[in-house]
Amino acid sequence: MRRDDVVGELETLAFDFFYWFSRFEFALKENAFLASHAVGARASPGWDEFVKAWGAVFQLTVAAQELRALPPKRQVVAANNALQWVDEDFNGCNTELAKVVRLLKNVRNNLFHGGT
Repeated sequence: MRRDDVVGELETLAFDFFYWFSRFEFALKENAFLASHAVGARASPGWDEFVKAWGAVFQLTVAAQELRALPPKRQVVAANNALQWVDEDFNGCNTELAKVVRLLKNVRNNLFHGGT
């Protein structure tokens, strides 16, 4: 996707998504949901800790149901270093929250790192 293709409502939606995703990651870190608690480790958000803490009580919202109904694909390396889009398999996702978090991270990665 090219910058000139992101206009109007899509521009607003993309900005809002990045804004709230980054604010949520900030909140994870501020609330000690960290990828590593080792002194000197990078201060990365601990999505797995968050899912473990809240997965059992999470209930799908309407927005989460829509995301689950239309899951984004993820980009993988195929033969000969080609890139390919595949369905998410949810390996290791034991709760609905784990699935929703994985899909939200796919959206973020696809927008930030993905191709057309």
